[in-house]
Amino acid sequence: MRSGCGDSEVRALAKADELTRSQETEFAEEHDRLFAEAKKSGDHLAVTSHYYSVMSAVIDEYFGGNFHFAPPKKANMTLNDALLDLHRKIGEKLGLKEGKSCVDIGCGIGGVMRDLAVTGADLTGITIAANEVEIGGLALLTH
Repeated sequence: MRSGCGDSEVRALAKADELTRSQETEFAEEHDRLFAEAKKSGDHLAVTSHYYSVMSAVIDEYFGGNFHFAPPKKANMTLNDALLDLHRKIGEKLGLKEGKSCVDIGCGIGGVMRDLAVTGADLTGITIAANEVEIGGLALLTH
């Protein structure tokens, strides 16, 4: 049994990135190997990094870069608008403004930080997946 890598995720991965069947199998086998090592050692860094090295693209494509959810407050409010509203409320609660600093630990591809950039605060994101840094950096260039 795989932890965090179900068949539906592998299928979504294949659709998002158009992986070949052998690439899907290679990903699943490597994930299983890394998970077995993690169970023995108690260190899940490698298996978690491996998972997000591929799933980040799926999360970005299907969830707009945010792997959390906020219910819309109005009937005509989109999910993206609800998330932006949530992120702005977080920024307000944290008192983010120019001259303030904030660290987002587990930032993924930086969706929350992109939404909070308007505060002028110094925002730093930390993630364990190198590809999330790359995806987030590219998104910042086009934001």
